[in-house]
Amino acid sequence: MTAPEVQCFHVATVVRDLDAAVAAYTSLLDAQTWRIREMSADFRIAYGSGSGQTWELIEVRGEGTSQFHQFRDRYGEGVQHVGFWTPDIRALVEQALAQGGELVSATQDASGVTSVQLVPQAAVTPDLLDAGIGIGAFIEGGLGAWRIELIGNDGDEFLRDWLQEDYDEILVTPRPGWSGFGKPARHLVPTELPSAGERPALSS
Repeated sequence: MTAPEVQCFHVATVVRDLDAAVAAYTSLLDAQTWRIREMSADFRIAYGSGSGQTWELIEVRGEGTSQFHQFRDRYGEGVQHVGFWTPDIRALVEQALAQGGELVSATQDASGVTSVQLVPQAAVTPDLLDAGIGIGAFIEGGLGAWRIELIGNDGDEFLRDWLQEDYDEILVTPRPGWSGFGKPARHLVPTELPSAGERPALSS
């Protein structure tokens, strides 16, 4: 299968100490410009660029059941996802599901506890698909420990608001100007996916 209009634009790594990670990337990869944001009590995230790549560093705090907590608890530090621009998140998610991928679905109960599950195509209802696609969507694609993050127009607007005047410097690969898309986007799905039994699952 030829991937639809998609383009890789960042590599995201889960880290235990964001300040130490930023210092290391700055020293080793000459990543001089960073934007750091407190997302919640559980997460602190940094976006930066160095050596021709955009890096997202995700500091995971405390205990939790988010996909980032699950990754940290199972693998420690490492690449958790790779982000791709795309002009049509829904079409690409549906394509990935049809090829054996699984939608990463997160739900939150009344007490604020979040649970994450991997949902195969047969169990993905229209409502669940809508809930799973916000400014982006995560797909478990059988590529090892890391996942695919699909980002569209809303995600680009979020990044522009966050990165401000550093947007062009930090995003080495800005959104392509695809027709019908407010600005650029990206995404990727492999031609063949391993069976579910061959893929590492981060949630039971």
